[in-house]
Amino acid sequence: GRVCLCVWVDIDVGSVASFLKGLMFSHLCERLGEEAAAAFTSVEFIGSLLGQLSLNAQTLHVWGIERKRGELCVLRAGAVFVLQSCLNHNCEPNCGVECGQDSSISVKTLREVREGEQLTISYVPDDLPVQERQQLLRQYFFLCKCDRCQRELATALDNGSTQAQTAENPPT
Repeated sequence: GRVCLCVWVDIDVGSVASFLKGLMFSHLCERLGEEAAAAFTSVEFIGSLLGQLSLNAQTLHVWGIERKRGELCVLRAGAVFVLQSCLNHNCEPNCGVECGQDSSISVKTLREVREGEQLTISYVPDDLPVQERQQLLRQYFFLCKCDRCQRELATALDNGSTQAQTAENPPT
């Protein structure tokens, strides 16, 4: 299944939390108690959920009506696909995500996958240099330590050391 999600750049988490609290608080109180209901409708909890949804959403391009002009165009949207959102990142992924024209996605293997090997996708364009990939991955709150990043960072460090050594001791 999938859950459609609209993400606004300047979302007011407090307003969303207030709306959800008005919608669910009494129902949650009946089932979980007032303390739990307050925790589940707090600005902190709702902000955390919105962040998790945003980070796990797959970008889609779908046909739709542009609001201001009322014209048919391709809109950028997002959806959370449960299985796809469980896939971890790797800069040398063994799977790729393809978006269908009907707002569906397919996860397909890019190479042979060994038995027991974790299925992975790349969260960022994999043709970027390691420093750019690492910078983009910061929005997912982690530092990639995959084999490819380790190799490329080691090479960059070696090249940097060689360049520094050459600058200190120029050839004669």
